[in-house]
Amino acid sequence: MRSIEKELAYYKSAATKSSDPLEYVPAKVRVLKYVAADHPAHEAQGYFINSGSYECKSNKYGAVSVRADNGGWLGLKLDEFEVIEWCKNNL
Repeated sequence: MRSIEKELAYYKSAATKSSDPLEYVPAKVRVLKYVAADHPAHEAQGYFINSGSYECKSNKYGAVSVRADNGGWLGLKLDEFEVIEWCKNNL
């Protein structure tokens, strides 16, 4: 499957709120801007990242998390990143 086909399937799944697991999920993302946790107390605890490229983990539905500055996992929203590498989904 070509990269564009993976991307189209990924965003179609998000747009339709599909409950079907994806064949491919993000493995590496480019974060487009400073991202912090939604809750101010979590941001104060170090749940934030700056723009740049990050290895990520994805669940079987394609939800993406990256390591925050404090070493914990920070979930990203679709408008906060671009996928730059895909991997086969380990359902």
